[in-house]
Amino acid sequence: MRHLLLTLTILFSSVALSAATAQFKRIWIETNVEKDGERGLMIHADFDLNGAKDKIVQCQAIFYATPGGRALRDINDRYRLSPSLNYVSSSAYMKAKTNAMDIEDMEVFIPADELHLKNQRKYRIYVKMSIYTDPGKTGEFLAESDYIPFLIDMSDLQGSGERFDYDPTKPVVIPELPKVKQEEKPAVKKEQQADNDEPKRDKKGRIKPKKGKVFIS
Repeated sequence: MRHLLLTLTILFSSVALSAATAQFKRIWIETNVEKDGERGLMIHADFDLNGAKDKIVQCQAIFYATPGGRALRDINDRYRLSPSLNYVSSSAYMKAKTNAMDIEDMEVFIPADELHLKNQRKYRIYVKMSIYTDPGKTGEFLAESDYIPFLIDMSDLQGSGERFDYDPTKPVVIPELPKVKQEEKPAVKKEQQADNDEPKRDKKGRIKPKKGKVFIS
């Protein structure tokens, strides 16, 4: 019995020692970046990675309309979280060479059109980043970021882009959408008051007698 307990202790200790860990240090988002002929978002992740030697590392982005709300929906299966979950998502992959690595800039790209934002205007949306090893059913979740807000201008994808920085040690800075000028409402024409002196007529054109005012003393 003692030998069995010792064997189990050694086994669980070796599993604990081999467990991978990760921690985000910095994330920044660039809008209006061109890659492979498409304009979109480039998300850069700087994180520490430990205990993942020879494992496949996945850096995943999922996009949201509001923090904690429902994710943006994919409609064409190009940038989709999984066959059963139609969330807009994009990922990048690498193989860890050593057990202690500082990944200074892992890039995740998604074309702007794949966010499926309908109108040609500025949007504020949110991205949540996650890190996994050996993604799939046997994969291991390592870390995730907060909901990171940024602005994307769907009306000017050929113009200059913007950059949005996220530091896990500081409060999230929410960029402000530009104020939309309210369209001037057309002046409402006041209906001309009927002339009290003009006689009122019935259906046959006859002048209706005026009703006298009744005063109660």
